[in-house]
Amino acid sequence: MRSILLTLVIFLTISASAQEKWKSLVASANKKMSNQDYKGALQDLEEAIDDCSKCPTPHFRKAMALAELKEFDKAKKALKKGKEYSAESNMHYYYTAFLQWKQGEKEETLLTLQEFLSKDSTSSLAASMYEIRASIRLTQKLNDDAYADNLRIIKIQPKNFHALASVIIHEIHSRDTAKAMQRFAAVQVTDTSKNFTYNYEMGHILFTLDRFKEALPFFERAFVIRPQSNSALGYIGVTHARLNNYEEALRYLNGLLKLSPDSPSALTNIAFVKINQGLHNEALDYLDKAINIAPGSWDAYNNRGYIYFKLGGKENLKKALADYDKAIALAPSYYEPYWKYKELIAL
Repeated sequence: MRSILLTLVIFLTISASAQEKWKSLVASANKKMSNQDYKGALQDLEEAIDDCSKCPTPHFRKAMALAELKEFDKAKKALKKGKEYSAESNMHYYYTAFLQWKQGEKEETLLTLQEFLSKDSTSSLAASMYEIRASIRLTQKLNDDAYADNLRIIKIQPKNFHALASVIIHEIHSRDTAKAMQRFAAVQVTDTSKNFTYNYEMGHILFTLDRFKEALPFFERAFVIRPQSNSALGYIGVTHARLNNYEEALRYLNGLLKLSPDSPSALTNIAFVKINQGLHNEALDYLDKAINIAPGSWDAYNNRGYIYFKLGGKENLKKALADYDKAIALAPSYYEPYWKYKELIAL
């Protein structure tokens, strides 16, 4: 009897140890994914699946990592496995929506999100669903709908700083600055030294408030925390441009363009620097490239309109009006194009 009990204790100890192992491997994979190391995450997840083949979480996270790497067929197989082992869970809705979203299937994603949210609109999983939907709404230029979803997120997760920053930035762009500043003043985050989201979003908020000198160190810290973040790298360059540090701005923005040659934001922001250096023809070349790559880039049209406006002459003013019309149509909630547009109308 004692021998049987001892065997049982050893079996339970090994089982508990195995369970802890796959969980720690998933935690390691999650950390790597947050740093955009998706291949490294996959290695951890494969090992976690070896330890617990019928645990749905490693399969779901594997599907997510594969989707980030655009290996969609493999991602679908991993998703199918996850669903197989989570029959009584709603987790598959999130990963299904994530995979559809990454494949550019906006309408299918929205249907999946709506199916889940009609059943559950208040859980932490619902907050993740709202986050995907808010991202889609922004690409559809439905900024007010994205704002509403971000408000829902912070109601569920008051410390979700990404959603909070998105709400504040929307309110600044909507000229509801008093409400935005009230939210901004109430921000309380304790551990900020290694928090990429906090530093990046604080920089983003301060940048939107035109407080560029204050924004710069936040973007720099974010880039130190996550050196593979093209967004942080780009914002460092743009912020230097806003501070009239043009050579430093070009150093960062050309670095971004080297990493991502088809980046419309890098092209547009280099053009911004060239405009301020008085190199209008060079700026036009960059903006033409940006618009060819991303015809929905409102700020490229806005900046090109400004160049035509500055060049003057009847034909250039016609081109400026056309570009400002396009910028306003693409981003009606952004007020910058209106200012130049009104100047043109007054001529």
